[in-house]
Amino acid sequence: MPAVSKTDQFTVESYKVSVIQKPGGPERTLTLVSPQVAGGKRTTATLLSQPVNPFAPTLGAVETSSVELVSWISPGLFDSMYAILLTEKPVFCRYNYTINTDQPKTTSWNLNTVDITTDTETPGDFEK
Repeated sequence: MPAVSKTDQFTVESYKVSVIQKPGGPERTLTLVSPQVAGGKRTTATLLSQPVNPFAPTLGAVETSSVELVSWISPGLFDSMYAILLTEKPVFCRYNYTINTDQPKTTSWNLNTVDITTDTETPGDFEK
């Protein structure tokens, strides 16, 4: 079964933050949304931060037909990602997933990595 690793990214146009207290501990969520593209579609990434990864052994999944992804992020990473969203511009969400070329009709794939990043910047150039 041939597998191909693929990396995509989108510019984060807007985001939503939520915090929920559950019996198993707190859950914090970042929902990142891309600008609208041709056909009216937007890419959405939901990053769930909770004590235990509910998607183990992967980070989550990418649905390529609707361009949505859901990923677990460790609680220690949440604050860093949120700080980037608060202070930087532009911000990009990049994600890597593995597709199985033997399954051409499948549109949901395991997520390997997810990160948020900025453009190249000059040191000390705090966004105004």
